[in-house]
Amino acid sequence: ATVPGSPRRSKIEVSFPQMRDFPFELRDGSIRIELAGDEPDWLYSLLDKVKSVASLTANWDSHGGSAISFEATLAALDFLATHMTAEAELPAIVPGSDGGIQLEWHRLAGDLDVAFSYVGQLSAYFKDSASRVEWEMDEVDVDTRKLALAVERVSARRTD
Repeated sequence: ATVPGSPRRSKIEVSFPQMRDFPFELRDGSIRIELAGDEPDWLYSLLDKVKSVASLTANWDSHGGSAISFEATLAALDFLATHMTAEAELPAIVPGSDGGIQLEWHRLAGDLDVAFSYVGQLSAYFKDSASRVEWEMDEVDVDTRKLALAVERVSARRTD
């Protein structure tokens, strides 16, 4: 109840988004995906692409390519969960003949390839189209800030 002459108070409601999780089944095991709030528009498309690549079996390329490993798939999903915004453009999901997975963005802003080896080790190559800055990194010298900036640059949606 309000007392006559007292200032009117606003009602403030605080709510926390309900955490949702679901299993993501792969050939060699299951990953639990946790979502808080609204899922990005690209989520289910991305998961379908990852599952399609991750389901490749030995000799998928008819040249002796290895089956895509659980470790590479998990590392790629973890990377995407960490670096992708809800508005981001998705990378191409490319299988590696060594059983790894590569994420590729080839856009006007530049090119970024982030590869995960059979054991989930990261390597990356980036070339900025405007500045012509170019770099590579591997599991020994991963600069997470530099990599995050590159992902932001190549995954941003064009507004023109």
